[in-house]
Amino acid sequence: MIDIYKISCYSQTEKTKEKRGEGNIVKKKKAKIVVFIAIILVFIMTFLSFYYYKFLQNQLFKERKVLFTQFADKVSENVEAAFDTFWDQTDTCEQLVCLQKPRKAEEILQGLRDMTEIIPADEKVIMAFNQDGYYYTSDGHKGRLSDSGELSFDRNGSKQQMAVINLPYISSSNSYYLFLNRMDEVVPLEGEEQITHIALAVKIDSLQALFTTSGFKEKCYTYLLNEKGRRLYKNTYSEDFIDGYNILTAISEKAELINGGTMKDFENAFTNGASTAFELNYNGASWFVSNSVIRSADCKLLLFVPTEMISTDTAFLLKGTIIFFIAIMSIFVCLFVATVFSFSQSTMKDKQMLWQQQKVNELLTMEAKLAEEASKAKSEFLSYMSHDIRTPMNGIIGMTDIALKNIGNQSKVADCLEKISGSSQHLLSLLNDVLDMSRIESGKMRAEKKTMNMQMLVENCAAIIEGQVAMRDLKFICEFETYEHFMVEGDELHLRQILINILGNAVKFTSDAGKIIFRTKEIPASEGKAGFLFEVEDNGVGMSQEFLKHIWEPFAQEEKDAHSKYQGTGLGMAITKKLVEMLDGTIEVTSELKVGSIFTVKVEFDINREVQAKEEIKNTNIDIIGMKILLVEDNELNREIAQVILEGEKLIVTTAENGKQAVETFVNSPTGTFDVIIMDIMMPVMDGIQATKEIRASKHTEAKTIPIIAMTANAFEEDIRKTKEAGMNAHLSKPIEPDILLKELANVKWNNRKE
Repeated sequence: MIDIYKISCYSQTEKTKEKRGEGNIVKKKKAKIVVFIAIILVFIMTFLSFYYYKFLQNQLFKERKVLFTQFADKVSENVEAAFDTFWDQTDTCEQLVCLQKPRKAEEILQGLRDMTEIIPADEKVIMAFNQDGYYYTSDGHKGRLSDSGELSFDRNGSKQQMAVINLPYISSSNSYYLFLNRMDEVVPLEGEEQITHIALAVKIDSLQALFTTSGFKEKCYTYLLNEKGRRLYKNTYSEDFIDGYNILTAISEKAELINGGTMKDFENAFTNGASTAFELNYNGASWFVSNSVIRSADCKLLLFVPTEMISTDTAFLLKGTIIFFIAIMSIFVCLFVATVFSFSQSTMKDKQMLWQQQKVNELLTMEAKLAEEASKAKSEFLSYMSHDIRTPMNGIIGMTDIALKNIGNQSKVADCLEKISGSSQHLLSLLNDVLDMSRIESGKMRAEKKTMNMQMLVENCAAIIEGQVAMRDLKFICEFETYEHFMVEGDELHLRQILINILGNAVKFTSDAGKIIFRTKEIPASEGKAGFLFEVEDNGVGMSQEFLKHIWEPFAQEEKDAHSKYQGTGLGMAITKKLVEMLDGTIEVTSELKVGSIFTVKVEFDINREVQAKEEIKNTNIDIIGMKILLVEDNELNREIAQVILEGEKLIVTTAENGKQAVETFVNSPTGTFDVIIMDIMMPVMDGIQATKEIRASKHTEAKTIPIIAMTANAFEEDIRKTKEAGMNAHLSKPIEPDILLKELANVKWNNRKE
C-alpha cells in the first residue's frame, strides 16, 4: 500500500508539474502574443502619430503662409503708398520749377528753397540736376553725387529712377532715398547749362515707421532689396541677424528651407516678384519669410518672423505622442485606460494648439484690417487734398495767365490779383491745417504762457471775420461784455486759432442773408485765474445728430458729395478740439440740420494784475512817426511790400538783402541810427538767427538793447523758442498783417519810453 501510495503521489506530482509546465508555456505564448500585439500597436500608433504630425504641420503651414503673405502685402501697400506720395511731390516740384523759369544758379537755389514752404522739408531735400549730373539743393548746396551708381541723366533715359545715396555735405551715416524724375521740358540756365531732372531725397531713417510692424513683440525683421537682392534698407532688432549687403546670397548660403519648396523656388519667387511665404532654418532658428513687391520703386520687401511667434510649435504634439507610447509600454495592463487617457490628453493639446493658432490668426487678421483701414483713410485724405490743392493752384495759374494777357488793362489785372490773393489764402489755410494736425499728433505742439490782452484778442478776431463778412450778405453781431481781468498769462496764438477756426466755419456754412453772433464774457474761475466763455452762434446749414458723434474726428465731413461746395481738409474741428484740450479748456456744440449751430468754448488763464495795472494807464495811441527801421528780407517782393507799408506810416526804412549785410550795416552805424530791426529768418549767405547772434555779440553800444523782431513763415513753438534764444524780442508770422506789425512797433516804442 505504501509503495502504491508513493507511486500514486509521484504520479500526481509529475502531472502537476506537467500541467504547470504546460501553463507556463501557454503563459509564455500569451506573453509573446501580448508583446507582439503591443509592438504592433506601438508601431501602428507611431506611424499614425507621425503621419498625423506631418499632416497637421502641413495644414498649419498652408494657413500661416496665406495669412503672413496677406500681412506682408498690406505692409508693402503702405510703403508703396508713401513712395507714390513722394513721386507726386517730385512732380509738384517739377511744375514749380517750370513756372519759376530760373536763369541763374542763384535763382534755381532760391526757387528750391521756396518750395520747402509748400512741400514739408523735414527729413527731405529737394534737388535739381543738370545734364551732367551736377545738383542744386533746397538747403543751398551744389555739387555732384559720388555714389550715383546706375543713375542716368540722359534725356532718353527712364522717366523715373530711384537709388540710395549719401549727400557729401551731410554725415555719411545718413543715407537718402532719391526719387529722380526726368523733366518733360528742360529749363535752360545761363551758358549751355540745362536743368533736366528734379528729385526728392528722403532720409531713410525717417521712413522707419513704414517698415515697423507691431504685434510680434518686436521680432519682425524687415528688409528692402533691389531686384538683385542688394540691401537698400533694414529694420532689425539684432544687428548681426543677416550679414552682408546681398541678402539673397546670404540666405542661399546659410539658410535651409523647411516648408514651402526648395531654395530654388524661393529664388524664383523673389526674381519673378511673386508674393509668397516660406519657412526656413537660419542660424539654428526657424523663421517665416515673406516676399512682396514695391512696384513704384522697383524693389522687393522681405519680412522675417520667428515661427514660434506665429503658431505653437508642432513638435509639442510629437513629444506628447512619445510620452503616450512610453506610458503604453510601461503600463500595458492598463492599455485601454491609458489609451483613453492619452487620447483625451492629445485632444486637449490639439484644442490648446488650435486655440493658440486661432488667437494668432485673429492677431494677423486685426493687423491686416488696421493696415487696410489706414490705407483707405490715407487714400481718401490724399484724394481730397489733391482736389483741394489743385483747385486754388489752378485758380492762381489761370488768373496769372489772364493778367499777363491783359497787362495794359488795369481793372482786369486788379481783378485777377484779387482772385489770386483769395486762392493763395485758401491754399495756405489747407497747408496750415495739415501741418497743425501733424504737429499735434506728433506731440510737438505745446501750450505757451505769455502776457496777452484778452479784450484786444477778441476784437482782433472779430476784425478778421468782419473782413470776410464784408464780401457777403451776412449779419455779424458782437456781444462782448467788459472783462474785469483782461490781462492774463496764456497761449494767445492758439486761442486765436481756436476762435478763428470756429468763426470761419460759421461764415463758410451760413448762407447769404444769415446771421452770426459772437459772444464773450468773463465767468467764475479757480483762485488766481480768470475764466472766459466764448460762444459762436449761426443760423447756417447745421449738422445732423449722427454727424455730431464724429465732428471731432480727423477728416470728418458730413456731406462728402458736396465737398466741392464746402472745401476743406476735414481737420478744422479736430485741430480745434486738440488745441482746446491743450489749453485745459472745454468745447461743446449743439446743432440742428438746416437750423444752425452753437459752439461754446470755456478756458481759464492766470491773472497778471501787475501788467493789467500798467496797461490801464498806457497810452494806446503811440505815435510811431519817424521811427528808424532796419528791414532785413532776402525776397525782393516781400521786402518791397514791407517797405511800402512802413514808409506809408512815415517811418524811415533802411533795407538789407541778407543777414551778413544787416550785421555790417548795424555794426558800422553810429549810435541812434536805428530804433528797431525787422529780421527775416530764412535767408541765403547768413540766416536771421545767426545774424541776430552776431549783432548781440558785437561791440556796438546798442548791441544788447536794440529791439529785433523776427519775421518768418514758420510760426511753430520751436521756431519761436529759437528766435528768443538768439536774442530776438518778438516774433511775427508771415504773411505779415500791417495792423499787427504797426502794433508791435508801437509796443517797442512804448517799452523804450518806459525804460
